[in-house]
Amino acid sequence: MFYQDYSHRVVLFYTHNGGAYDIITIRRTVITMEDTKRAVAYVRVSTHMQVDGYSLDAQKASIERYARAHDIEIVKVYKDEGRSGKSIAGREDFINMLNDIESGAVTVDYIIVYKLSRFGRNSADVLKSLQRIQLHNVNLICADEGLNSEHAYSKLMLTVLSAVAELERENIVEQTMSGRKQKAAEGRWNGGFPPTDTLLMRTTSSK
Repeated sequence: MFYQDYSHRVVLFYTHNGGAYDIITIRRTVITMEDTKRAVAYVRVSTHMQVDGYSLDAQKASIERYARAHDIEIVKVYKDEGRSGKSIAGREDFINMLNDIESGAVTVDYIIVYKLSRFGRNSADVLKSLQRIQLHNVNLICADEGLNSEHAYSKLMLTVLSAVAELERENIVEQTMSGRKQKAAEGRWNGGFPPTDTLLMRTTSSK
């Protein structure tokens, strides 16, 4: 028997009766499986002044590189600028993203973030939001950390890192408050608007 494939046709040659050939041609049905996954991207910055690598554009670029490398199509980008990760309250586009997934307004396999801390810095909120999207067969990918919540190991690491992100936020707040208290103790300006009817004066040393 001899086998050959010509343009999706399977041709079988059977030898019999002194070398004569019977040719049987069978049409082969080709099924193309769609391998490309779909995702939305979420980016967030807590203030308008961000260190290099955390700007909205830098986060988006990192997510797009990850998506290209893993054959994932980004269908929409959600972003919150100048929003804290301590709670989902006030993060308008984050809430819109969850609602779109739950309502079916977007049909995706993943939410991709640059780092877990961009998804949230409150461990309870992170895990609750993760549970909400997984009820709709959507998983979370953290591009920089290489985590994907559809894998058991990543689920464990997401739980640990969400707690770490919350501690990091509390540490940032504590350091900020400590710095402000020190400035106040030294009589230095702490920023913001002065109280009503307050006169600001520049003092100079006498000669």
